[in-house]
Amino acid sequence: MPLADRNPQKFMDIPRALASDRTKATQRVYRGGAVGSRSTLGLLPGAM
Repeated sequence: MPLADRNPQKFMDIPRALASDRTKATQRVYRGGAVGSRSTLGLLPGAM
């Protein structure tokens, strides 16, 4: 897994993407209430 993935934010061959193909993306995390963000991670029994 790469430490950082430079996703160009469009459908294309990512390894061949040039710097000019990349566009800004904004990621938001909401907290609390009905719009709170959540990340769920399932664990296999006996995996720990």
